[in-house]
Amino acid sequence: MKFSKGFTLIELLVVIGILSILVVGLIAALNPAEQLKRAGDARRKSNVAGLGKALEEYYITNGSYPPANSSWMQTLVTGGQLKSLTPQVSGTANCWLDTSRNSVNNYCYYFFGSNVVVWTNAESRDEISGCGSGSHNPPDTYLAYDSSVGRVCLKCNWTPGGAGTCFD
Repeated sequence: MKFSKGFTLIELLVVIGILSILVVGLIAALNPAEQLKRAGDARRKSNVAGLGKALEEYYITNGSYPPANSSWMQTLVTGGQLKSLTPQVSGTANCWLDTSRNSVNNYCYYFFGSNVVVWTNAESRDEISGCGSGSHNPPDTYLAYDSSVGRVCLKCNWTPGGAGTCFD
């Protein structure tokens, strides 16, 4: 009897098929698009916190917040509270139609009395599902620095100046 070395074509095709199924399952489990959104939300949280602290520093130095217009972030750079403009994030910030809440690089800003809020839209399913049933869309789900609570938190279906509950 003579035995040949190597694998048959059928054996190779079975192994390739099994490996293909495992790779597809792994890609589906990791969901690279969602991972990118999570990373983006982490960057947004960091940026919102930095902007909120810079606005509070401006308030301490000047006794008021900068005007809530399209140059508010540049005012923080000029005043020395920020080293440079915060980079633009993807998506479109929902600053409403009120011209006193202008978006700069998709970050919005609003102050009322001695309190300040800086926010941008959340992207990842993890953040959006933090608003409850998961029926919220990114325009309704915000990552916000709120000086009244002193931290970044998730706000859902929220209007600046109104009661803003932190969901986190």
